[in-house]
Amino acid sequence: MTRHLKIRVLVVGGDSARWVERSHEHNGFVTTSEIKAPPVHEFAGPKQAVFESASPERHGGAVVDAARRQREAFSRRLAETINEDVSAGRIQRLGLVADARTLHELKSHLSAAARARIKFESAKNLGNTPDHSLGSWLAQA
Repeated sequence: MTRHLKIRVLVVGGDSARWVERSHEHNGFVTTSEIKAPPVHEFAGPKQAVFESASPERHGGAVVDAARRQREAFSRRLAETINEDVSAGRIQRLGLVADARTLHELKSHLSAAARARIKFESAKNLGNTPDHSLGSWLAQA
């Protein structure tokens, strides 16, 4: 009986990601570890959008592109983790699940060896989907 290589799936949702693997004991997927995005501190310098209001209350500005910068930094961090795991031999097959923008950013920072290990990718945000419900979304894993 041949044994297939285990696939590790990175499920990214917002400011967190988790590694899931198929478990034959639990007849589904289980989370093996989680990664949280580092907080982004915005101090002086970036452009701000100012909102006008007829209210007598004070209104602050909103930092433009803060969410984009945070997504890019988190994607780079995830790509570095994947690249290290691939070079150390801890990943033989890889699945990526993230929203389209994050998936694109993540793949742009992967090494050639890591990109060669990708067996499937899905442009969906399944970050809040519980492990027992991932089976229907990740049937190809």
